[in-house]
Amino acid sequence: MAEDSKQQAGGVNDPPNHVHILDDRGHVDRDPVHVSKSAQEEVFWTNLGRKNASIVFDTKDGSPFRAQDPFVLQPGERFSSGCLDADKARVGKEFKYTVIGADEPNDPVVIIDN
Repeated sequence: MAEDSKQQAGGVNDPPNHVHILDDRGHVDRDPVHVSKSAQEEVFWTNLGRKNASIVFDTKDGSPFRAQDPFVLQPGERFSSGCLDADKARVGKEFKYTVIGADEPNDPVVIIDN
């Protein structure tokens, strides 16, 4: 079942394809993150920083997910991207996104696999 809302960070209950925003400089613990189109995987982000962080997809196609970006996370929140958008999420395509931390941005990547 897709998780479509923000939740508190979970630790042992962290879902697969979970990306932790490590600090207020937008650093993440997974780059790139691979998601399967055939399995309709989604990505979960948790903000471990002390201030709000935003996630913005920087490609001309925007986000490969159905949830509208930017995603804004308060400290300690977990956010689900929602399912992949079948029209945008082409296998082999890379989607660059920016984690805008309170102190500086970082540019990791989501890659769509079969």
